[in-house]
Amino acid sequence: MDLPSTNELLDWRLFNTDMASTDFKYEIVKAICDNNQTKEIDLRPYMLEGPYTCMTTDKMQKILDIYRHH
Repeated sequence: MDLPSTNELLDWRLFNTDMASTDFKYEIVKAICDNNQTKEIDLRPYMLEGPYTCMTTDKMQKILDIYRHH
């Protein structure tokens, strides 16, 4: 079943934190969740189509090479 494509793209900054990785206060996150319980977001426009993956059986050298060179 095909899902409808999203009509409105959200700013990428809404999905990130600042350079210090400051956590949001619990009250802010709770308010966002409470105010948007019936809403959904289509994350497909923000996803990588071909992400790098590592398996538990991969050799450590392979994993290091993937993340050093890409």
